[in-house]
Amino acid sequence: MPTPEDVRAISDELRNIAAAMENLRALGAIRSQKLVADLGEWVVASLLGGKIADSRTQEGWDVECEGERVQVRSHAKSEDNPNQWSRVPNNPAQCDALLIVVFSERLRVEQILRVPISEATRRASNGRLRWADVQEYKLNLFDFPTYETLRPLFADEAVV
Repeated sequence: MPTPEDVRAISDELRNIAAAMENLRALGAIRSQKLVADLGEWVVASLLGGKIADSRTQEGWDVECEGERVQVRSHAKSEDNPNQWSRVPNNPAQCDALLIVVFSERLRVEQILRVPISEATRRASNGRLRWADVQEYKLNLFDFPTYETLRPLFADEAVV
């Protein structure tokens, strides 16, 4: 059973999380309670110079980049989590690519994969795409002019 001091400390930390989320919302980095999903979309839009879809509830794609509509799947994984797969969109005809953003447990971007939707659907098994099967689509972050500005968001090992 937690002590009253533990409960107060937990309550304080939850307030800190809520305040951080309010600040991230004010900065435009998130727009809902789905922290990891929103951050992934924001990172993709910022890195690729794209625009996040106006509606959170519209289906099929999340970010438009140079006329291409991409579905973003974001994951924050603890180091001991062996799961490394993303769900392929239900209606792949509505997007051009699947972008997989992998965050560390400290919410630093470790890698981004940009898989053409035709390859994602072809390589998926039971609607799931294993990251190991699409490593050739890992983005080289140095290829993007915005990388230097965004660099503080990336884990050191994300640099290719």
